[in-house]
Amino acid sequence: MPRTMATWATMLLLLGASCTHRVDSEVTAELDEAVSIGAAEMARQSESADAHKLIGAQRLYRKGKYVWRITFKLKALLPDDPSAQPIGAGGETFITVDLETRETVVTRGE
Repeated sequence: MPRTMATWATMLLLLGASCTHRVDSEVTAELDEAVSIGAAEMARQSESADAHKLIGAQRLYRKGKYVWRITFKLKALLPDDPSAQPIGAGGETFITVDLETRETVVTRGE
């Protein structure tokens, strides 16, 4: 599971970059590592880790360094067709990953 999520997140980053912008390979490697750590932490935190889907990854500057915030959401709250049905509120798990220390901080949405 962690490798699949990390690969998916890397693909999202690459697709989001325009042709005129170079994707920084170091940031891409960081993203891959952060998602892998986040997915592993998600598996430790929840008996139903497969019931969650990776929906976001953000690189944030906090306290003088960059950290990654990896966001998972309960699959049950994600509609098959978001254009026809609203996305359910709450159900998010946020995992902040510090790649220097490999520490994680887990917080939850409503």
